[in-house]
Amino acid sequence: MAIDFTLSDDQRELQKNAHDFAEAVLLPTVDRIDRASDGWESFLAGRDAYREMAHAGFTKSFIPVDYGGAGFSMLDFAIAGE
Repeated sequence: MAIDFTLSDDQRELQKNAHDFAEAVLLPTVDRIDRASDGWESFLAGRDAYREMAHAGFTKSFIPVDYGGAGFSMLDFAIAGE
């Protein structure tokens, strides 16, 4: 029996949204974090990106939907992290 690895429409949308977010928000932040001289400066350099992640809903990915989260499965999380 063959296994179908085709992504669902929701998974493709998640993949696209995560990719677009990474390109628009995370990529410009990487340089500032890499150039930081210490942990605190690194934290400050990434703080705005983390706020954007929260605004986009990525920070509540593992929280069940019943509690206001996104309810991601492990596969959804892997797709977003890809």
